[in-house]
Amino acid sequence: MQRATTENPDENDPTTPDESPAPGGSVTTLHKADLPLLKALLPQPLPPITRATIDIPSATLSSLSALLSTETTFAELLEHASQLAVLPPKTTLTANRHRTQLADVVEPLRPYLTLAEMETFSFAPVNQRDARSVAIFEKVVNAYAKEGRVDLLDCYDGSGLIKSLEMVEMTLETLPPLPPIEGIGRRLLTPPVIVTSIPSLETLHKSLVMYIWLSFRYDVSFPDRHLAVEIKERVEVVLDQCLARLPGLRNKKTSERGAEKDGQVKEWRRKNVGPTGVRRYIDYKAIKFDRKRGKLPEQQEGKIEYASKGEDQGRRRRDMWKNVGMVRGGDEKA
Repeated sequence: MQRATTENPDENDPTTPDESPAPGGSVTTLHKADLPLLKALLPQPLPPITRATIDIPSATLSSLSALLSTETTFAELLEHASQLAVLPPKTTLTANRHRTQLADVVEPLRPYLTLAEMETFSFAPVNQRDARSVAIFEKVVNAYAKEGRVDLLDCYDGSGLIKSLEMVEMTLETLPPLPPIEGIGRRLLTPPVIVTSIPSLETLHKSLVMYIWLSFRYDVSFPDRHLAVEIKERVEVVLDQCLARLPGLRNKKTSERGAEKDGQVKEWRRKNVGPTGVRRYIDYKAIKFDRKRGKLPEQQEGKIEYASKGEDQGRRRRDMWKNVGMVRGGDEKA
């Protein structure tokens, strides 16, 4: 019998070794400056794999659970399995820290869950250092165990995460686009809500990933996968915009800009930034009102009177000097 080789392969033999090299492909880098490093690394041989990491098989957990007391918790079952496991050569068990912490969250619902379901939930991608993420995970497990159906929006009741996303989206709609020159005018384009909402957006994004992850394992009980994907994509867009507006970028010096770039920024401000710093088309809708009395002026023919930048600044100057006794009223001098 002739041995199967790369020149004479036996497609029906599952033990045929794959000794032929891959046909190859294309690879590149995000920045051109990293290409020389990539070219230097490609010819290097791959380091040998000295060991493999494996998880405890589900069948092993089931067999061991039948031998232990019914009062043994799932976290204790994982610890017993780790201590009693006899591993093949060059293998090691994965750490159980993540799983045991989630097992403590799932343990109160053990009467409603099978061992396989508890094992699946213990693998869920939950940020355990975030209390809000853990609280959402508890709602998810509780709804699955007791109702068999997990509605996405019900999991976020009382968390304020969806409202935070909507608030940031509305805020970004009022802000001018970023200037064409990085590092110019960013301080005025980053209201505090942009910075303070980033942790909430990250929590929302990670919890949506957790819901989607579980929906691929229990698709009937997690019917809102498409909605979760839609909201996740909105969060990703908003996070990108918030990070792009962070004020940590160093402002460019005048010597680094030049007349051409200053002209670009001036044209950008003229087209996009209104007198109050918001988008120009939104600034035109600003209502003129009496700041001192806090009342709207009399409207003629049902129309709202709009204030220009010059009128607003002039009114503030008159109010300031009037308070020190230099102006009696209107533009009349003392």
